[in-house]
Parts: sequence; C-alpha cells; structure tokens
Amino acid sequence: MKRQVHLRKSSRKKTRPSRRKEDIYPLTAYITINGHRAFTLFDTGCTTDSCSPDFARVANLKVHEITEPVVLQLGTAGSRSKINFGTETRIAYDSLESSEYLDVVNLDRYDAVFGTKYMRKHGISCDLWRNVIRIKGKAAPTLTVLEETVEVERRNAARRAE
Repeated sequence: MKRQVHLRKSSRKKTRPSRRKEDIYPLTAYITINGHRAFTLFDTGCTTDSCSPDFARVANLKVHEITEPVVLQLGTAGSRSKINFGTETRIAYDSLESSEYLDVVNLDRYDAVFGTKYMRKHGISCDLWRNVIRIKGKAAPTLTVLEETVEVERRNAARRAE
C-alpha cells in the first residue's frame, strides 16, 4: 500500500520559473559504437550503460536476451521499464577504446546513455561549470549547446516525418 504524502498547498498558482537552455542542457558527445557514430548522454545519475534498440539495429549489434530481466527504475515514482536484452561491443571515445556490455533500453532522445559504471571505469567526470567531459582530467570532445540542440531538433523532425 502506498503511503499518502500531504503537502502544504498555497491557494494561489505560481508560474514555474523559465530556465535558459545553457543552464539545463546535459553533457553529450558523439562516440563510436561498433564503428557507428552515437549521440550519447553522459548521466551521473544513471547506473547502467545502454543503447537504444534502433541504434542496435543500425549498428548491426548482436543482442542477447538476458536470463533475468532487470527493472529499470527512473528518477520518478511509477516510471519503470524492463531491461530484457544486452550486447557486447567495441566503443571508442577520444583516447578510450574498449569492449563494453550495454543494456538495450527504449531510450527516447539518445542513441546511448553512459552512466556511472562506464565513467568510473575510465576516470570520466562531468564538469558542468565548463560544459566539458573529462577523461582522467583531460578535456574530451563534448557537444556545445547549439550542437546538442540541432541534433535533438533533427531527430524530432525525423520522428514527425515517420
């Protein structure tokens, strides 16, 4: 049984403050997965490394059904999905080249999401102040606000055209 949370509510509505794109955009980069360029989010709040089924198909990744599906719990209550498939593939980003396991997950905006596992393994940190992804302290290629916006808009237009 879910516990009820009672909030102290105001009788007046309030407009949510607007936020500039520069203040909220995530750190993204193009990385190479199995020889294909992948629009990738680096997410320090994510405990899995994953790619989308569409990207797995385009990159010709061999996926395997996992023996025990894993619940993928997002940051909000009730937002859950399951991880049913995974793949092992070559990944290249800046000076890094490695073989990695990726969960295959229904991602909305990105080809891949790299979380804390990949970042800790390779000494990657996200410098939000300078909008830079660092590998063991050295800056690595990161998309600018404009580049990230253009990529997202291009993908949204392609979806609408389908």
